[in-house]
Amino acid sequence: MNDPKSSGPLFRDVAMLLLVGAALGLAHNWFMLKNGPGKGLAWIKAERAVVRLEDVAPPAAQPAAIAPPAAATSAPTPPAKTDSTAKHAKPAPAKAPKAADAKPTPTAEPASPTPVASTPAAAPAADVPVIPESREPMETGLDVVRKLYAANAAVFVDARSAAEYAESHIAGAVNLPFDDVFKQPELVQKLDDRGLPIVCYCGGGDCDLSRNLAFTLLDKGKKRVLVYLGGMPEWKDAALPVKSGDQP
Repeated sequence: MNDPKSSGPLFRDVAMLLLVGAALGLAHNWFMLKNGPGKGLAWIKAERAVVRLEDVAPPAAQPAAIAPPAAATSAPTPPAKTDSTAKHAKPAPAKAPKAADAKPTPTAEPASPTPVASTPAAAPAADVPVIPESREPMETGLDVVRKLYAANAAVFVDARSAAEYAESHIAGAVNLPFDDVFKQPELVQKLDDRGLPIVCYCGGGDCDLSRNLAFTLLDKGKKRVLVYLGGMPEWKDAALPVKSGDQP
């Protein structure tokens, strides 16, 4: 039979080890949470927030008013001084040219206009949306992403599967399926954003792949991540550039 007197200290030691282990685990988790989102377990499970771009973007700069040019004022010109002898001098009669010396003046033909090649006007820089840094993904719509696309001012990332991407995707967008990133987070490091904002999209509507990918990108150090809510269906409906195949 077990001696109650000998089992008592054993239980106390086990309980002490459990308490010390739990305290160390809680302290480590607190330290990880302090180092950034996604680095520890939240004490209370909460839905991570997604903000609207319009709520965090700085207001667009208004062009400075240009003052009308001031009217030029000139002092009256004083009358020219005349010599007293010039008043009494008679003007010399003009000599008529001789008929033999007169030569017809050649008439210059009008120069033909030089053809000018017409080039499409580039989008003004002031029309490109300003994308600030944020800890949360920023939701936006077609108007913003179309301007970023036209100015080549963002990297577009398709969060859908490789098969859906190959069937049809935004021309120039790279494929980074969230399901693959969930299993291999290191795939994010291969994404070359060239220092530009990242626009994540998927199938639109109730598709959460783009939002989940945006959170992962932020957790891995990206600073400016947008979620295009309309996704592929809205892009197609707007008749914007679309491509098929496994290449951007």
